[in-house]
Amino acid sequence: MTDTANVNTPSFSSLTCWAIADGAAGHQSQLRGLAEAIGVTSIPFDARVRFPWTLLPSPLVSLKPGTFRSTEKVLQLPAPDLIMSCGRQAALAALSYKKAYNNSAFLIHLQDPQRSRNSFDLIVAPEHDNLQGKNVIQTLGAMHPLSLEKLQEAARIGPVSGLDKLTSRFIAVLLGGPNKYYAFDEKDVQKLTEHLQSAATDDLQLAIIPSRRTPSKATAALSQTFGEDHFVWDGKGENPYLSALALCSYCVVTSDSVSMISEATATGQPVFIEMLDEKRPAKKFQHFHKSMIEGSFAKPFDGSIEDWMYQPPDETTRVAERVQQELAKKWPNNKEKANA
Repeated sequence: MTDTANVNTPSFSSLTCWAIADGAAGHQSQLRGLAEAIGVTSIPFDARVRFPWTLLPSPLVSLKPGTFRSTEKVLQLPAPDLIMSCGRQAALAALSYKKAYNNSAFLIHLQDPQRSRNSFDLIVAPEHDNLQGKNVIQTLGAMHPLSLEKLQEAARIGPVSGLDKLTSRFIAVLLGGPNKYYAFDEKDVQKLTEHLQSAATDDLQLAIIPSRRTPSKATAALSQTFGEDHFVWDGKGENPYLSALALCSYCVVTSDSVSMISEATATGQPVFIEMLDEKRPAKKFQHFHKSMIEGSFAKPFDGSIEDWMYQPPDETTRVAERVQQELAKKWPNNKEKANA
């Protein structure tokens, strides 16, 4: 893994950084991962749009600070040096807060902001968004906080409670949930169940880990089928997500989550994508899945398991290095910002 803190790049640990998301755990995770790779400590904020602005499309939402949650807390703080945002509503909040502080902050957005793209210093967008521009950095998949070092440390610590019941190699099964493209309904769960039954053997168990978006009915159905001989997390106690990724032999991830598929490929283990039925054309997801498959990072899941090797993509480090280059132009030679 590339070391982002190379001798030619100044340290930016003294810079203040806000990480603005729209309530999605995956979005805040992406921001945290990039901040860590850049070398700054980020302060997280939930800046979802308040009612009645939620009823309007993005171009019509007011950029006045009072439109967003956390505004009262945010505007009590000194002006930040760096504002990072992820999610469409968070992009609007970032634009609002930058304006409130006389446009002094360096502005980075993850994903397509959909509005005022030229107002951002950098936009980090997945290839499947097909976004072009001088300020755009295209990535394969999503930013995330997982690194080789974190996975190795989690493996050294060993399995968390629950995972320690497994007595053999296992498949980490990461579950997303419904969104506007995928229903994640009973039919999807039944198909996944059949695939997992085919994959599981006496010497290959399952560690099934639902997310906040996973329907409780889906978790209950999988627990009824696999709970006795395998591990199905019930949402209680320590989250086994990192431990499972660090220790698994294979990963299965539902197709609705770009973030979890991206994180799974950080392991270097074979990743299989459980293709859910689309309730409407999911062209961006299709493009992402195709890129992962053609790059040999993942394969569609049909219940069969196979081994292959690949170099884990490290997009977070690559993007962080580009960000550091841009920050160095604003704060050259690691000068204090007061003298920049």
